[in-house]
Amino acid sequence: MTDEHDPQHDPGEDILPEFICPACGYFCASTWEARPANTPDALFYERGKVLNALAARYDFADAGARTAFLDAAAAMKSDYELGRVLQGFIGKEKLDGVQSQAVLTAAARMHSDYEKANVLIALAQRKLVQPATRPAYLQTAGTVNSDYEHARVLKAFAADPALDAQALASIAEQAGKLRSDYEAASVLVQLAGHRALAGPAREAYRRAAEGLRSQYERQRALAALAQARD
Repeated sequence: MTDEHDPQHDPGEDILPEFICPACGYFCASTWEARPANTPDALFYERGKVLNALAARYDFADAGARTAFLDAAAAMKSDYELGRVLQGFIGKEKLDGVQSQAVLTAAARMHSDYEKANVLIALAQRKLVQPATRPAYLQTAGTVNSDYEHARVLKAFAADPALDAQALASIAEQAGKLRSDYEAASVLVQLAGHRALAGPAREAYRRAAEGLRSQYERQRALAALAQARD
């Protein structure tokens, strides 16, 4: 293999199909020189590589640096690249409320339910959804059109033992709007064991469960509620 066909990427790194060389099967120097450098995919791919490298190599201890990083990420239009950057950043940084809101704002622009759900789940798993940003988180979750991805987000969020009754009620209400009774019941069953499921949250759960069309899923959700602490 000549120098011009030496791979220009790390092993296992995801590469856009248009950058794969038909001669060697890699993203090599020859395809890099011939790339459509002014196309949006090329530009966002490059920006994503730079931001991911920064996130992996540096600790953004300064709040201003974290904000600048998120501003640069928010300008990306590729859901795939934006998702990679945001998840890499979320995985290592401690975000304040303003920065968590910036991540949510960027995620809300995503058209891909899968990429959006992955960002929201990463926020929830890292316990980066503060009480002040819970409404924005749930609002963004509500823009996920796929029942499967929507339920994944709600279950990840519901796993936080610090959630209050208001947040649980909002989760139950969103679960009740899912088209899939199976996904809705799965979210509700997870909610049933939460310590804060009482009062209005319990009533929201019951309304969502009773609204399920499938008798099996309805009974499954109501049985979980009956076993839960009041």
